[in-house]
Amino acid sequence: MENILSLLKNSPFSDLISKSSNTEINFLVKKWKTLSLKPENKISSINNEILYQFRGPNHFEVDEVISAAREGLSEISNIECYKRFEMLTRCKRIIEENFDLIAKVIVMDSSKPINLAKREIESTLERLSFLNPDLFALKGEYIPSGIFAELGDRSVITLREPYGVAVLISPFNFPFFLHASKLTAALIAGNSTISIPSEHTPLSVLLLVKIFEMAGFPKNTLTTIATSQTQIKERIVNNQDIDLVSLTGSSKTGESVIRSAGIKKLHLELGGKAFGLALKDANPERVVECWFNGTLKNAGQRCDALNVILIPKELEKSLLSLILDRLKTIKRVDPFREDCNLGPLISLSSANRLKKMIKEAIDQDCEIILSERIINSYFPPHIIKVFNTQIKLMTEEIFGPIFVYYIYKDLDEAISIINSCKYGLDLAIFGEDINYLMKLSRRLKAGQIHINDYPRHGTGYYPVGGVKSSGTGSKEGIFYTVQEMSYTKAIILKD
Repeated sequence: MENILSLLKNSPFSDLISKSSNTEINFLVKKWKTLSLKPENKISSINNEILYQFRGPNHFEVDEVISAAREGLSEISNIECYKRFEMLTRCKRIIEENFDLIAKVIVMDSSKPINLAKREIESTLERLSFLNPDLFALKGEYIPSGIFAELGDRSVITLREPYGVAVLISPFNFPFFLHASKLTAALIAGNSTISIPSEHTPLSVLLLVKIFEMAGFPKNTLTTIATSQTQIKERIVNNQDIDLVSLTGSSKTGESVIRSAGIKKLHLELGGKAFGLALKDANPERVVECWFNGTLKNAGQRCDALNVILIPKELEKSLLSLILDRLKTIKRVDPFREDCNLGPLISLSSANRLKKMIKEAIDQDCEIILSERIINSYFPPHIIKVFNTQIKLMTEEIFGPIFVYYIYKDLDEAISIINSCKYGLDLAIFGEDINYLMKLSRRLKAGQIHINDYPRHGTGYYPVGGVKSSGTGSKEGIFYTVQEMSYTKAIILKD
């Protein structure tokens, strides 16, 4: 595998490499520079070697991070919205010009197959191609006097205003696309930003931030740091000069943000447990195709992964036969090969967490239908028949390529299992009677319910968000995220 920093040395992204060390990367705090905490190693789960090192900010640098972002707010307020729109259009062109390099970095950083890395970049380009709806999200209204008796001789103008300094916290699973979506919405709304990527994939986000800088956005509007130290992140989130926190991450991280943020705008898209519910008349081939793709895409490391299927006894034999055949198409080869369709997990600790889940299932007399040897972070597909609905495979996010199924006694039991789960992000239901499925969807509690398909949030053409432990009802998506990152100001004029 090529050296990741050597790839960047003679590229437009050389600012990301520390001038004092060939192994460390820079962050953007007023300028590109190496920060001061003890170096952390970024370990590749492809070959278990150190890819690069990075340093988080010390307490003095945290103050500098926030100060830079406040200065950035003054700078971006002087850039008209249409000019920010033009800068985002330039971002698209820069990404296209550096497509192959970005794809290589994403593979090295996240260990996903090259075809998924390319699709992630394509999704980012698609997101940047649909900016017009974002502009409509900033439209105001005019209510003339005389419309309502209560208004009398007063008229009202409403405007959309940026919150101010926005902290953007993104996960490792789709580092380039998810952070691009947040950054695009925050900047087009007129916010200054502090980006905090996952400590597993900081370089992918730094590439993105550099692209936004190259497109014309001021450095201070793009402040970026990364660290594994929770107290550093909490100190930033808690600061009174932070106006908005946008997080895509686990429910545990969301709870931490809620506790530490204080009174400010929170935009949270948290963990999920996407159950699939197959009715007796469901098409077995369709169910299995969705189960396969919904579980294995990105090695199952998705908040909308379709790991668990609830099925009637009548479908068990056909579904098992079909999924076992489908799994024969898996190619766990070098992630840089185009035919690779299952890469390693993001880290060894992720693999160890899944091992504990499987051990609990075995201890609870679950049936292991398929199991292969686990080598470091390379986690092969497993199929497990569950009899106890209270084990972690049924109640917690799995975030790995484990296929779980449970035979429900009747539909009321299946609905109870789904609705009693603490998560409420995505669900999938399968059957032939669309009218009945529509009625059934009203009985299920989740932000998105997919009928005869597996959950996937895509580029953002519809509002995505969760309830219960999956979020606070806030939405992500084209148009919707811009609205979440701006507020309505009413100006009342007396005639």
